[in-house]
Amino acid sequence: MPVFPSYEWMETLVEMLNANEEYKKAAATYEGVMALLIKAEEGKLEEDMLGYVHPYHGKIIDYGIWDDLEGKDPMFIIYAPYSTWKSVVKGEIDPMGAIMKGKIKIKGDMAQLLKRTQGSQIMMEAMKQLDTQFIDET
Repeated sequence: MPVFPSYEWMETLVEMLNANEEYKKAAATYEGVMALLIKAEEGKLEEDMLGYVHPYHGKIIDYGIWDDLEGKDPMFIIYAPYSTWKSVVKGEIDPMGAIMKGKIKIKGDMAQLLKRTQGSQIMMEAMKQLDTQFIDET
């Protein structure tokens, strides 16, 4: 069972999405990198984790973990504290509601993000379906 957050967890999520026909259709026109920043919280996650995915025409063609944003130019960054991301992955909070309430923040090209709503929702659903061990529960 992959640990959240980790490269292995991202790898499993990407495999799920790339095998999902609904995601392939929803993301058929997507291009560009999206970064996900999981902010550290004492006693839960000791260091920020900056993951990224690069969807391209219905498939995620690259993904991984960055040390920082230097030299990177993601279309947008979605960021929140670890506990908020954990609640999203567990299905305890609605990601769109969390964005509207400011619990999850977004930096970048909002027009592009709005065009990706359906694919983003499928990604969030896949997160909830992924059998996950959490780093603060190991």
